[in-house]
Amino acid sequence: MRAFSSNVERELDSVNETSSHQDVNKVGTSSFLLFVNGVVVLLHFCNQEIHSLLDMEEVTKAGNLLNQAQTEALRQNDLQLLSNIKSYTAYLNTLLAAQKQFVHSDEETVVRVASLAEKAHDLLVRMEDISGVSDEYSSMQMSGIMKSGIRQPNLRPTTSHYDAVILAFANATCAANTSNFTTNFTMNAPYIAQRWLQRMETLALDANSGVAPTLESYHNVMRSCSVIAMMNKQSKSPILTQAIFEKLKNNKSLSPTAREYRLLLQTWSSSLCKDSAYKATGVWMSMQRAFRMGNQEMEPSLDDAKMVLEAHSRAMYVFFFSVCCW
Repeated sequence: MRAFSSNVERELDSVNETSSHQDVNKVGTSSFLLFVNGVVVLLHFCNQEIHSLLDMEEVTKAGNLLNQAQTEALRQNDLQLLSNIKSYTAYLNTLLAAQKQFVHSDEETVVRVASLAEKAHDLLVRMEDISGVSDEYSSMQMSGIMKSGIRQPNLRPTTSHYDAVILAFANATCAANTSNFTTNFTMNAPYIAQRWLQRMETLALDANSGVAPTLESYHNVMRSCSVIAMMNKQSKSPILTQAIFEKLKNNKSLSPTAREYRLLLQTWSSSLCKDSAYKATGVWMSMQRAFRMGNQEMEPSLDDAKMVLEAHSRAMYVFFFSVCCW
């Protein structure tokens, strides 16, 4: 950090010496001056400072610096003023790490974790915009982000960027479930995560995109849908969870594991949707069948059987209660 400050001081001395001969706002090709929290920062060292701030867990300051560098690049129509993809990736990973630091189950935690997920979403939208991905596909913007007029293919998101944002949405829904507190954002999170998964599936059709859904992509979308189903047992989220599971089964490169089967089983078992008990039984029987065919990890556990029995017990209770009320 001290080395960075010394470099800035030397550059500022250079600015002062040359200010009578050129524009004080620009030194060389990419040394544009920014004012962040009252401190002058040279874009020549912007990436260094972003990483330094992230190392010190100054997530907000790093995000402000990244956004200001981006704003200046758009205003000046100069690609060289943009931060590099390593800075975008580091910032995105730090947002995920920051989500995990909130361990308390309260409303404030939900709001903060959701806010971090929204920042991750906005960052990926901007990366798609600047790299030109949104020129070929519909924009995923959610927070009124203005489209940029410059294009930098080097900022094209990779599979890991999409997976990170999907995970951020899953974390937001899990925080809401743990705290028993929901917001509009957390209720809509599963559907936004599903749209990002659809984006990955679409990009995967282009062999040159380098993007394809992973098992984690499908699992975390399923997880975000499942959490909403557990919070609202009459919601239609189990149907969406089942749909994502079916897409995973139909993927030529991936296959659901026992983890995804159990997540689907848990989702249907906790639901009050019509035929949910039968759906849960179907999942349990599929696991049993796979186990008998030699897949040892698919062996249903006692807890799996207990969930199915409880689902049928709940369904019978609902049926008799409705008959008595009628």
